[in-house]
Amino acid sequence: MAPKVGRRWPYLLALLLLVLLVLLIAYLPSIGVRRKLLGRLVLVPCSSGAEAVADARRLFVWRSIGAASVDPNLWGLQQYEGSDLVEGYARVACEPGEALSFETRLRVNISMYPWDVVAYHEVIYGLKPWGVDPAHPAPREPLVLPARVSALPRVVALASFSVGEASTGFNIAYDLWLKRRPSTGGAERGDVEVMVWLHWRNATPAGIPVKVFEVPTVVNGKLEKLNWSAWLQRSAGGGWAYIAFTPPEPLSGEVAVDLSHFVNLAGQVLREELGWAQETVDNLHLMSVELGSEVFFSRSITLSWRLDRYLLYAFHPWVKQEEALLEVAAEKR
Repeated sequence: MAPKVGRRWPYLLALLLLVLLVLLIAYLPSIGVRRKLLGRLVLVPCSSGAEAVADARRLFVWRSIGAASVDPNLWGLQQYEGSDLVEGYARVACEPGEALSFETRLRVNISMYPWDVVAYHEVIYGLKPWGVDPAHPAPREPLVLPARVSALPRVVALASFSVGEASTGFNIAYDLWLKRRPSTGGAERGDVEVMVWLHWRNATPAGIPVKVFEVPTVVNGKLEKLNWSAWLQRSAGGGWAYIAFTPPEPLSGEVAVDLSHFVNLAGQVLREELGWAQETVDNLHLMSVELGSEVFFSRSITLSWRLDRYLLYAFHPWVKQEEALLEVAAEKR
């Protein structure tokens, strides 16, 4: 009698459907993640090698490291540019595929206050309000800047850093510039500088503390709810508002924060402390995301630190904050 082959097809079909169901269950979470995550930008490790060295003869030295630029940025010494009163150098360097190193050796033979900022050694993504170098990489997807605050994705920044020696006050902090008009002609009244301090020694932000916010923060892979203080200086520099956020204690190692959330918190401070309208805040433009170390005055300045990883993640705005942070923390290296 011939075998009844036709009777086997229902079983084979059922087995095939079972296999497909197992594969769907296995890959569905990753499919969901790809939909939530618009993309990420790897700024460090550097995709291209660079060395930028600034001194009294040349205070600003931009060098591209791929998707961003670095600058030792000795802006606080502009009055003494070319003077023999400032000796030494500030250096930022990396090899392709490697970490970014910061080294400062300065002798400043002038009188300044201990809270005066001498430099901001930094990584620059986007359009710095004070102008950009012609060779600076243009902002790209998934975070094209300038961008209106109301249209920002959820931006999570991850930085892995370690500090070596330090003989003066300094911080490691993000600097976010919000402007009414998206131009690079400087900052003025009606614009806002938002800083997010991760680490510091012998330093405090300008202004006074005005509020405390509980903010989910990932520290060395662990999600914590930390009480961040908001500092406000109503008028800084050319008249712009200055807002800084500090955690309870300096953070070290690998830290992930939701920068877009801090922009929203800054908006709350502007509304409640300065009487700004929500519409005014929404219409500000995020110009740049900068990460670096403000260096405060000392006659003898020695500072070294290392940035091993620095990434910017852009999620759809509807993705919950803690969900985005946990996704970044769980990402395989």
